Amino acid sequence: MEMVTELIKVEPALLAQVLKVVNSAYYGLPGEITNVRVAIAYLGLNEIYRMVLSLSVINTLQIKERDELEEFWFHSFYASLCTKYLAKQYEPHLSPEELWSASMLHDIGKLVYLKFFPDHYEALMTFSKEHGVSFSEAERHLSLPSSSFLGALLCDHWRLPDNVRQACEFHTLNDFLAAEGDSSSTPFQRMICLGNLVAVLSTSELSDSAKRNDQHQ
Repeated sequence: MEMVTELIKVEPALLAQVLKVVNSAYYGLPGEITNVRVAIAYLGLNEIYRMVLSLSVINTLQIKERDELEEFWFHSFYASLCTKYLAKQYEPHLSPEELWSASMLHDIGKLVYLKFFPDHYEALMTFSKEHGVSFSEAERHLSLPSSSFLGALLCDHWRLPDNVRQACEFHTLNDFLAAEGDSSSTPFQRMICLGNLVAVLSTSELSDSAKRNDQHQ
């Protein structure tokens, strides 16, 4: 524990992530935690391992667009909180640690667009903001490969855990609707999808019609 504490102290991104998570509303601790060792004791080494996995994946892509990366982290963190909360209520047998790491990485396909196809990424973001639709809806409208597909390819290339691949491949509204009649879909996939959808509805600048459509479906 002492060695892990010392390693985290000298890694700013990981330190920030650990303190952000332990002080989140999900844990509901009575006071603010600023001591790294105490934070690790609350979270556990398995949770720390999954944070390291998430940060390593993102850092390897070396994204330089700081604003876009901040937006990615905010959505990923919020979606992870929503997913864990929903699973705690409706699928308590699922591992919260596995849900967290998978949820944190469900959108890495977007970063593949940003890193290797920046013009396409800009076109997708522009369309989604101008029309008040989700990123996945913009992909369909512009007939571009889905970021879900790109994320799954990255998982295969880097041999990431299967639950991370599932989250990359299955997290949009269309995925969730398709699962309604598909007996092969799993509670894990549905919780990842629901957590992402709640985060999108809560924070994205969707048009009123898009929100009403999503909520109705």
